[in-house]
Amino acid sequence: MGRFDAYKNAGIILFFLLMNLSILHAQNVCGAEIEKEYYFANQQKLVVEVQVCREGNSVGTVSFDWGDGEVEDFALIGSYNAGNGYVIDYYRGNHIYAAGTNEYVELVLRAGELTDDFVNVNTEENNAFVLRDSVLIFSEDLSPLVGYAYNEGPYMEILSPSYYEAEGWYESFIMAQAPFDMDSLSYSLTDFPADGYSFPANNEELFMYSNVMYWDRPLLPGKYAVAVKLREVRWTTNPFYNQQWTMLSTITKAFMIIVDSASLVTTVPEIEIDKILSIYPNPATTTTTLKYGGLNGQIYLKAINAHGQFMLQKELNGTAQIQREIIDVSTWPAGVYWIELSNEAGQVTKRLVVE
Repeated sequence: MGRFDAYKNAGIILFFLLMNLSILHAQNVCGAEIEKEYYFANQQKLVVEVQVCREGNSVGTVSFDWGDGEVEDFALIGSYNAGNGYVIDYYRGNHIYAAGTNEYVELVLRAGELTDDFVNVNTEENNAFVLRDSVLIFSEDLSPLVGYAYNEGPYMEILSPSYYEAEGWYESFIMAQAPFDMDSLSYSLTDFPADGYSFPANNEELFMYSNVMYWDRPLLPGKYAVAVKLREVRWTTNPFYNQQWTMLSTITKAFMIIVDSASLVTTVPEIEIDKILSIYPNPATTTTTLKYGGLNGQIYLKAINAHGQFMLQKELNGTAQIQREIIDVSTWPAGVYWIELSNEAGQVTKRLVVE
């Protein structure tokens, strides 16, 4: 098991638990990833290793659903000290699917509960962390690539907390796979696997280009939840398939970016935000009213949904006096939105919930 065992060779220190903490009481999840290796020469066997980033202590077990009706608990096999109070827990399991299985299965990881201090995740109602990936289970006869009986799925190496450093920040996701040139890989941003998640509000863009994530000027300091999805596609030589390429698996990297106030280009002290912008009612169902003041000159109003799309863009005239702007949200889908007011001096942002 070359790649999984390589963690030991890389010098990662394993700490075997002297305690057995239940995942039901672990409110410390910051991110996770499911790595996969699939063998189908004699048995249709899937081996997975799970990484979970936690704040504070390690947790003894996680729940894993194999997608065919079988659910089991994985025991902790070790953990890595990621610094600043964070640990990366490792869990491993394997499963043999029924002979002749030829279908995509959904793999579901339940790792515990999220920490409650993410800027862009509302954990008031449900803070369970549930990560879902997919993998194609097939026999040797139905292998997309004839004569090949093994697939080491890709994995992305960054799971420890990332730290936003300055305007133009980027993070390169190093992909590892054997053989590395067999499959086509594509990256995209995706939703963080938790209810209450909303796309991080940003001054410019948070986006992927190839395997690199770029984030230009976050609005506020804090801990942000983000996720990247990788799709593994293989060239098909088996006549059973009627397409040239077959998607073998998806892998989701859910992690966090920590933004320090010192690294922001423009910030507004938290104590001043309510004096500049307030929203009521919030949550809203039909209309909501923005009350703002202290922003002179030309003001730009934007409403951004959880996917970074603009629901509203409008120019306003600012004065030192308190002003009001009514927004019709009756046609907006229920969810979390970011309301942004900006001028030449800077910007302020607040969250709006539409029910």
